[in-house]
Amino acid sequence: MTDIVERLCEEMHDRYEAAAIEAGWETNPRSRVAWADVPEANKATMRAAVAPIAAEIEQMRAERDTLHKTIRRLAGDHADAWIALVAAATEDDPT
Repeated sequence: MTDIVERLCEEMHDRYEAAAIEAGWETNPRSRVAWADVPEANKATMRAAVAPIAAEIEQMRAERDTLHKTIRRLAGDHADAWIALVAAATEDDPT
């Protein structure tokens, strides 16, 4: 899960900095850098904030995968159509 936490942190950092610029905010100069160059204390705080979100995403993925396996077991040759119907009904990505 560390990989998804880092990806989310970098994305959130970049979006926050972009939003700040757009809104005319002045962010901390030490963290107004690429994610790789953000001070470790700031990174630790972002990781702590993002980790529960990443855990929820992973849980949703696991639930989706379990659902897809169950559909494939029950539906056989029709599984792809059933999965597409479930995805359309839940506005989910069928992959």
